[in-house]
Amino acid sequence: MWKGLVRNVKSVDGRIFASREGLTPSCIRCLQGPVNSHYAGFYPVLQARLLSSDHRSSKSPAAVAKEHRSRLSDLPKPEGDWQKQQQSQNQKWMIFLGVGVAAAAAAVYAMKKAGSPPMGSEKEKSAKKQGASLFGGKKAKPPPVELPKEVTYLIIGAGTAAYSAYRAIRASDAAAKVLLVGEEEHLPYMRTPLSKELWYSDDRKLVENLVFRQWNGRERSIFYEKEGFYCKPKELPEKEFGGVAVGVGHKVTRLDVKEQIAHFEDGSTVKYGKCLIATGGKPRNLAVIENAGKDVLERITLFRTIEDFKHLDSITRSAKSVAIVGGGFLGSELACALGKRSLETGLKVTQIFPEKGNMGLVLPEYLSKWSTNKVKGEGVDVLTNSVVTGCKFDPKTKQVSLTLDSGKTTLCYNCPGQCRQCGSRGWTRAKYRSGIFVRS
Repeated sequence: MWKGLVRNVKSVDGRIFASREGLTPSCIRCLQGPVNSHYAGFYPVLQARLLSSDHRSSKSPAAVAKEHRSRLSDLPKPEGDWQKQQQSQNQKWMIFLGVGVAAAAAAVYAMKKAGSPPMGSEKEKSAKKQGASLFGGKKAKPPPVELPKEVTYLIIGAGTAAYSAYRAIRASDAAAKVLLVGEEEHLPYMRTPLSKELWYSDDRKLVENLVFRQWNGRERSIFYEKEGFYCKPKELPEKEFGGVAVGVGHKVTRLDVKEQIAHFEDGSTVKYGKCLIATGGKPRNLAVIENAGKDVLERITLFRTIEDFKHLDSITRSAKSVAIVGGGFLGSELACALGKRSLETGLKVTQIFPEKGNMGLVLPEYLSKWSTNKVKGEGVDVLTNSVVTGCKFDPKTKQVSLTLDSGKTTLCYNCPGQCRQCGSRGWTRAKYRSGIFVRS
């Protein structure tokens, strides 16, 4: 508006004149009202010297102003306070917004109180219920990510060994393209805090987020790297400067080393330049427990993964008893951790193993006995020189009883307690390595 106004301003003999031509009523109304301080000295003069189409008139400014005063007086003037009008309009919109938010909140509350409405098939509802609780039940398994057809480096496994391997590869070859594949639905993480630091944290939020405090007091996640560090597996071949990708939820069932092709459980394949098997060890079960039936197996957990930790952490807060079968590092660490919890909840903890003392296969006898006394001091009932010979479930008492070679019977399950079997199984030297058939 002002741009068109100023374009009609002309100077004659040092005096400022403006042609009325091209000025709209709104322009003139603005001249009648308050103006920007920058133009405070200009517009009063301009207002007083509005001329007709002939700006070269010899009349004085006072005469011109008097002549055109009547013309300006018939222009419409703004009515009311525009700021008050704008505030009133804004208040109306805020009222409408508040009513909408309140209605939405009331609808959500009513839905929660009455129960969730149908959201698909019964199978989908069941999956949502299973995944609703962080520490309860197994979550529905998401579909595995899509893998590239060919990679330079393939690492089977996504644990500590795989993490160390890809760091070494990238240190030697900065442009290397490395693909890690693992059965779990997690990025590479540390397993040791699952049996140690996470059990001794008093901050439940940290535990739920899988964060622990180090010896120096600093907080650290059990995951080695954040998700943003890794690229998507499908994008790996396109990375000009290399990268690392993790294919979670994938299980390799066969390796064709001549053709250099990895075959996966879902039927997909990946051709590789170099391959490393870094699956680590897996907990081993006892034959007497494996053959004890479904009811027993449902109450047995081979402790290894994040899900195992979450489940055990949850049930031991209300369980009455738990038994740990195994006296190695993992079994002894869990025994001490649960012994600490027993002081808070009254949980009865029993540890059973065939050696003379804790970690008897790796420590000298005197040190093993010292470790056993320390574990007992944590409130754990340690049964040394004991082998499990029988296992059965009593549906009346909801208990699992373990029979030992000494004839003693231990009740290790009082709903919802668990019996834990600890121990590891490494590779065999046959063509089957960690469940992978290798065609050589």
